[in-house]
Amino acid sequence: MKRISIALALSIFSFFCNAQAIKTSNIIAVKTGTQAMKVTTYTSKKVANYGGQTFGHEVGVPASVIPQDEFGGAIVYWKLDVMNFKAIKAKYRLDMKVMQVVEGQETISYKLETFIPTKNGYTFAYSQFKEGTYNIYVTDQDNPEDIYCKTTFTVPAIPKPDYKHNSTLVVCKSVDDNWNPVGATTKIKAGECMNFLFKAKDRVPGMVMIWNVVKVNKDGNEEYVNALDQGTTGKPFRYLATTEGVCSFNSPGKYRVYIFIKDDYDTGIQRGEDSKYMQKTEITVE
Repeated sequence: MKRISIALALSIFSFFCNAQAIKTSNIIAVKTGTQAMKVTTYTSKKVANYGGQTFGHEVGVPASVIPQDEFGGAIVYWKLDVMNFKAIKAKYRLDMKVMQVVEGQETISYKLETFIPTKNGYTFAYSQFKEGTYNIYVTDQDNPEDIYCKTTFTVPAIPKPDYKHNSTLVVCKSVDDNWNPVGATTKIKAGECMNFLFKAKDRVPGMVMIWNVVKVNKDGNEEYVNALDQGTTGKPFRYLATTEGVCSFNSPGKYRVYIFIKDDYDTGIQRGEDSKYMQKTEITVE
């Protein structure tokens, strides 16, 4: 199939650069009963440059629900097919409208008027969208009841990261340049200074983190030993490590090391799953 005329393609591109994520097409036939247009949505996939760093995106696979990325927003690609331009009876312009649906009510999110296509074809476009449910309509500008294309799409909420189950915290002698622990261990001698390495699957938004060291007494209760602040680069991160050595293991026994975002630091003891620590590990001091 040939691509759409340049004028139509540019108009459609301008529209879709301000739209949202979609379900599969729900095309309403025009008065002749012949399907005129349909819309299909696609995911996006990141594209890496020669240095291995992501810098852009391209069309992915057809999808009806497009998840947001970790920083918010979903890149959605659209394919608009003009399948029977002769079935479009509008004389002057088409309206493309994106309506946000909130509590059953539609409010306009974006509107664009575009030319009437003069041949069959298709075009791709994309945009980034926040959480929400939307309806897209392509109608005759002069007769809005003549709907040539309608579709519904949804961008779901961002899942909350599960750091407790998708991260690691290890005690080690040092950390190499590739963020690998050197001399990782669960047993040390009293008085040894060790470093901590935290690695997470999802990025962490904290500006300042806290490494909290506690000792487990004979009754199984935690006793405070130390709490160390560590600043980050100010940007979301996945890896964090100490480098100067933490000298908090001065007597034999069982210790626990926790990591917190500073604003979530929990000073209580006997922390359970409801505590906001991100990860923990245990170490035995002999």
